[in-house]
Amino acid sequence: MGYSVYKLWDWNKEPDFRYLEKHKELITSLAETITPSSENIRDEKGAGVADIIIGLLKKYKARKSQNKFIDGLKELQRYCHSSFGKPFEACTPDQKHQTLTHFEERGKSYGGIMGKVEDKFFGKSFFYTLTNITAAAYNMLQGIGK
Repeated sequence: MGYSVYKLWDWNKEPDFRYLEKHKELITSLAETITPSSENIRDEKGAGVADIIIGLLKKYKARKSQNKFIDGLKELQRYCHSSFGKPFEACTPDQKHQTLTHFEERGKSYGGIMGKVEDKFFGKSFFYTLTNITAAAYNMLQGIGK
């Protein structure tokens, strides 16, 4: 894994939630790629999936996970710009899938006891948090819409 002391400190700093607020379109595009929906689900207050994801991240995730998620979004955008010359939101469905597959592979933890130790000390991967929190957000929105 190769985590540096700086990375460990960086994951425990105050999260930059302003970054999330400025990148709702990216978060929505990621959520729609992970959980495609035929309709644009919104709650009764007009909040979309990005608002729910940001709210869940702020309320239920540890600081380390919050920072790893924000860092993951930044890294994902760098990957898309260097691989495709455009942001994730402008990528084709195939490019989006390739991007998510790349981050899924990078986010795989070790198996067994080593994986548990890694998760405990370094937290879950960006991809794990992204997929988990996206599923929770869509479940919430679908429950509200019924």
